[in-house]
Amino acid sequence: MSHIGRKSIRIPDNLIITQNDGGLLFQKGSIIKSLQIPAEISVNLNEDLLSFGLNSMSKEARSLYGLYRSLANNIIIGLTQGFSCKLELVGVGLRASVENGFLKMRLGFSHEVSYPLPSDVNIRCVTPTQVLINGSDKQRVYQVAANIRDFKRPDGYKGKGIRYSNEILRLKEGKRK
Repeated sequence: MSHIGRKSIRIPDNLIITQNDGGLLFQKGSIIKSLQIPAEISVNLNEDLLSFGLNSMSKEARSLYGLYRSLANNIIIGLTQGFSCKLELVGVGLRASVENGFLKMRLGFSHEVSYPLPSDVNIRCVTPTQVLINGSDKQRVYQVAANIRDFKRPDGYKGKGIRYSNEILRLKEGKRK
């Protein structure tokens, strides 16, 4: 059985969780998120604890057990604290700015790259070389960060390009004379 699935989740006071047919409904203020739970997994909802159990000991149920506990935990963290990812533009002339609903980036190409701002994720430029992405959905925040990073990945020799702020690059050795 999953070690993660066994852990119970403490429910914050300002969050309301209700159990409906086959799923959970998370509500904080006007924001509502839902999570559909498979029939093989049982959910125990107390006043301040959320725990998961198994209805069957099949291989599929055991593999999904920890996953759905983590998904529920990520929804709770997203609604209470939120998730953020910071990107850095490294290199001469690499700049970013938010203008008219687009993230405009100068990445050394002959043209300016524009990325439309998604409605469910907040993107802002802390400095011209740092982009901060915030949101309540972990998967969506990191997917947007990966999409932006794909415009110019860091090269292997000098490390120039768009990288995560906590990313460690192993640079290749250049030519020897």
